[in-house]
Amino acid sequence: MSLPDGASMKRITTARVREYALLPVTAGRAVALATVPTMMFCLSPLSRALADDYFDPAALEFADPQQQTSDLHYFAKPGGQQPGTYPVTVVVNDQELGQADITFVDDGGQLRPVLTPGQLAEYGVNVSAFPAFQALHEGETFTRIEKFIPDASSRFSFANQRLTLSIPQAAMNVQSRGYVDPSRWDDGVPAAFVDYYFSGAQIKNADEGESSRSNYLNLRSGLNLGAWRLRNISSMQYDQQRRHWDTQSTWLQRDVRSLKSLLRIGDTYTTGDVFDSIQFRGVQLMSDDEMLPDSQRGFAPTIRGVAHSNAKVTVSQHGYVIYETFVSPGAFAISDLYPTSQSGDLEVKVTESNGAVRTFTQPYSAVPYMLREGRGKFSLSAGRYHSGGESVRSPEFLQGTLFYGLTAGFTLYGGTQLARDYQAWALGLGRGFGEFGSLGGDVTQAVTRTPSGKRYTGHSLRAQYQKNFVSSGTAFSLASYRYSSSGYYDFAEASALESAQGQVDNRRRREELSVSQSLGGLGSLAVSAWSQEYWHRQSRDETVHLGFYSAWKGISWGVGYYYTRTSGQQKMTAPGHSISIFRWGVRCPTAR
Repeated sequence: MSLPDGASMKRITTARVREYALLPVTAGRAVALATVPTMMFCLSPLSRALADDYFDPAALEFADPQQQTSDLHYFAKPGGQQPGTYPVTVVVNDQELGQADITFVDDGGQLRPVLTPGQLAEYGVNVSAFPAFQALHEGETFTRIEKFIPDASSRFSFANQRLTLSIPQAAMNVQSRGYVDPSRWDDGVPAAFVDYYFSGAQIKNADEGESSRSNYLNLRSGLNLGAWRLRNISSMQYDQQRRHWDTQSTWLQRDVRSLKSLLRIGDTYTTGDVFDSIQFRGVQLMSDDEMLPDSQRGFAPTIRGVAHSNAKVTVSQHGYVIYETFVSPGAFAISDLYPTSQSGDLEVKVTESNGAVRTFTQPYSAVPYMLREGRGKFSLSAGRYHSGGESVRSPEFLQGTLFYGLTAGFTLYGGTQLARDYQAWALGLGRGFGEFGSLGGDVTQAVTRTPSGKRYTGHSLRAQYQKNFVSSGTAFSLASYRYSSSGYYDFAEASALESAQGQVDNRRRREELSVSQSLGGLGSLAVSAWSQEYWHRQSRDETVHLGFYSAWKGISWGVGYYYTRTSGQQKMTAPGHSISIFRWGVRCPTAR
């Protein structure tokens, strides 16, 4: 090292610090100054353990007092660097997000990034889920990310100009598997199609000893043009005496992508998930699961856990791996499982980076209307009721229903029906209990006013239970309805009060049982039965059904047997073809 003229090196050593400085000295005194500190160093027993090297920036100052030195204390420690703005590669949970100019400040001897909540949101962090961010003013910055998001961290590699952020998976806005940006959706090609459904039945009246045959043809046709869809359902029923053609409903529909819903205008039906389905002419807006990724349809539980390092999470059901992903240290939440069989606990295995393995069990079962945590589903219908009978009133009405998935596997749902002379409100709750099946229940309160001014009130209770035996391919469901008093009427019954139809037989209780058995590639066997009692009749209606269903090269078919006992003690049997013998359909595009 060459020294400026008139300067020499002086080394000052104490028990804690050794300093080097460039001092102007005479040639004759240079040796003496250098030997004294050396002796002090040798006499100090602690100097070797506590000594540290420090370069005095003043040594770079020269004769010109106006000349300033650079601040070099950031380089006093290995890896130290000057604060400032650097073009870096941003990496979040091992995924490169691109280049960005990030400002870094010195914090305790290391560089930390200066970030804003807006930047984290751009990186896919669910900022709104952490209240600590709400205390920051708009545009206000922060440096220690771990103070705002537990278990989060940042690391800056100056040599590689790489900023790495580790964010717990539960804090991220994770895109579901199978997600496709709506901007990439299209309306398809213009097309026309017709689905044909044909069934025949032989009916025998056990009391009168007579038998008859009837046939039924159902046509479901449609036309697709741009975003609009025209649909029509028509049917023809004929027997030995007559033939009758009927247009059941015609409507126009289109997607509403922003709401992930379907808009219908015309003759259609309300959803039958909360209230009994009714036909009406009007407008309907309802959620459409077809607009969701496959991994968000149906019900599947949200799996929550904590990873102590970069870990692999494996989810299995009945010995088969159905999901696997990698998560960052901290809390994680898996909410994009594909719907599987409706019962069967999930085994979750967390494998840490050091090889440690932890396992736990997530119960899983569902009734049909259950939703994933945080997912909602709605329907709105408004129009004029259409009963199909000339003597029944056709009031205008409004119906709305809402389902929402809660934590711990609960689903809350409810709805209302409003008309001039009829109001009903419903509220229910469903939950899965793993291998024990799933259970749901709701209560409906109704108020009815007749044209003559009479007023009826009452409520109904409904309970539903469902259990799947996956090993045998058996599904079992049971539903029970209780109507508290003779003053409870559903919407269709209330509309028929004091009409030319005569007395309305409102229900008192109803039980439904359904069992299905999969036969593999051969098809499935189904058994169902229901029994219903009324307030103004002593007898009951009963129906038992046994059916077999299968498909062959796109043609679905089935055969079934019914036993029906009516309230008039009349017995009818329908062996053979009382369910559809076959069904087939064809779709032919009109243009490409």
